[in-house]
This record gives sequence, C-alpha cells and structure tokens, in this order.
Amino acid sequence: MNGDGIADIVGFGAAGTWLAYGRGDGNFSAVSHDVDAFAANQGWTSDATYHRELADLNGDGAADIVGFGYAGVYAGMNQGNWLST
Repeated sequence: MNGDGIADIVGFGAAGTWLAYGRGDGNFSAVSHDVDAFAANQGWTSDATYHRELADLNGDGAADIVGFGYAGVYAGMNQGNWLST
C-alpha cells in the first residue's frame, strides 16, 4: 500500500478499511483504521456481490482500491498515507 515493495494487509470491516503495513521481516505494524470508505455499514456487505480489488490505477507504484458497487464502480486513490474517495 505504501509502495515499498513489501506486502501489506488490507481488511474491510463494518466501520471502514483497515491496514497493517508489512515490515519486511515477516511481521506487520499494528492494525489501524484508515478510512471509512468501502465498509459494511455503507452497504459493502458481501464481497461476492460488492467486490473490492487492489490495483495501481494511476501508475504511482502504490495500490488503490477499486470497488464494484450496486450504483457503479468506485475508486479509492492512495494518497501516500492511504486514500481519498
């Protein structure tokens, strides 16, 4: 997520998107709430119905979120310290 080439963990919960940064030694930073977007309480209740993917949409080397919702396709653009929707 931060473009350092080390795998990070992204989770989608009831209250928003959560993130733990990979440290490169097999461990991760503490999990932190990052943004309210793409949350179950916003209607993103099933990944089978409302799928979310990570992809570098603008070629800056950092993963962004693409969500396929009922009303269309949404993007959460990574702003270095996570994303704006």
